[in-house]
Amino acid sequence: GKPFRWRNPGAEPAVVIWVVSPPVY
Repeated sequence: GKPFRWRNPGAEPAVVIWVVSPPVY
């Protein structure tokens, strides 16, 4: 699992950010 999933309540925006900037996460 990804750490941002439980750290960020907004899963949708988190996924978008992860897709846009995979190396960041």
